[in-house]
Amino acid sequence: MLSRIANHLFWMGRYLERSEHMMRFIEVHYMASLDAPKEQEREIALESILNMVGAYELYFQQYETINENQVLDFCTLDKKNNLSLMNVVSLMRENARAVRDKLSTESWEAINLFYHSLNDIAIRKNPGKEQIPQLYQHVINYTYIIKGIFDNTLLRNEVWQFVSLGLHLERCIQISRSISIKMKDISRIDSSEGEGSIDSYHWSNLLKSACGYDMSRQVYKLVPNKKHAIEFLVLNNKFPNAVLLNLEMISYLLDAVNQKKIEDKNSLEFFVSKLSNTIKYLTIDEINGKEEHFINELILKLYAIGNMIEQKYLMY
Repeated sequence: MLSRIANHLFWMGRYLERSEHMMRFIEVHYMASLDAPKEQEREIALESILNMVGAYELYFQQYETINENQVLDFCTLDKKNNLSLMNVVSLMRENARAVRDKLSTESWEAINLFYHSLNDIAIRKNPGKEQIPQLYQHVINYTYIIKGIFDNTLLRNEVWQFVSLGLHLERCIQISRSISIKMKDISRIDSSEGEGSIDSYHWSNLLKSACGYDMSRQVYKLVPNKKHAIEFLVLNNKFPNAVLLNLEMISYLLDAVNQKKIEDKNSLEFFVSKLSNTIKYLTIDEINGKEEHFINELILKLYAIGNMIEQKYLMY
């Protein structure tokens, strides 16, 4: 496969996955902020959304203060913000269009319809907060449909492998970034009202934004806390959005692309396998007390994997 084709497939997968995680994080944290007892917590939730999108500094280049409608519009449908949901979906479609002949008709039509329907919402949009529930359901439905079509119509060849590599790497990155942002949010909140209640509220929101609230309750039988949330979202090898399970999928996909096991300790495959196995045999007690350092190091390694994939397969 040409590197140019692999590049488009890989980034199409990444942008598709990114759009889902962005929208889920925005919706969960915004809706939770409506019930926040203090104005400070509502402002923290909006800043958290800006940080998740990666547009905190860009926002303040355009606006002077945090405003609910402005933040939500800026992060979702504002075409002037290169990091907005609208532009992420546009980039996904552009990458898909470049490799349209490699995709099934059904997958291209679903991607194209997703883009145009989102564009229609952007044209006739209501003020930011009024559009969030509709926008959330729209994005979640389409991203699930498109991923389902990929799995049910694409040959299990290099096309599917590079799309899947993008999906699983982006999922690891977004989940890890969500945890990092949540820890920073909690550190800014006055804990005088009780650490337990603050933990439960914020870690529940994180799990909901990762689609893991219900399943984590089945595993732990307790209200969520930091220890259980991080263990579930990073170390669990059965939950589809957990970092470990997705790292194992990346390792499997890289072996499939190579069609053989590469033993070179400097190789991309070795790096991913080593990281996957390190996390596999890690316990939450070993992370306890140094969660922030662990997550920041994990994010750096995940970005390193993306750069190594770029260098090895995608440069042209």
